[in-house]
Amino acid sequence: MARIVICEDHPPTCRMLERGLEREGLTLAFTSTVQECLGLLSQGTPDLLLIDLLLQGENTLALIRQLRAEHRELRIIAMTGAGHEWVRAALVHGADGALEKPFLLDALEDLIGSLLPAAKVPQG
Repeated sequence: MARIVICEDHPPTCRMLERGLEREGLTLAFTSTVQECLGLLSQGTPDLLLIDLLLQGENTLALIRQLRAEHRELRIIAMTGAGHEWVRAALVHGADGALEKPFLLDALEDLIGSLLPAAKVPQG
């Protein structure tokens, strides 16, 4: 079972992700700040990090760059409501994939399945 850390500070988005991804058999852990995210990652590298690019006003592009350097095996998916430029920036800074909000849960499941084939995320 794949372990995913979700770093998102918008409660409705967290609820949607929790409902959709837990039913797929994925183990989820939620954080809402960069510091909480780093604390959770220090306890062990998950299979995938799903991270909002603008957490409580924080630009997480630098965090993605740092995590890519420290945890090469970690798969990172960025999500943002800030537009296409931020999607491109996330990929340039080391994210393995990026989605622009709002997105369909099916699109996220497809992306997770492509990054973690062993997770075999079925379509909901």
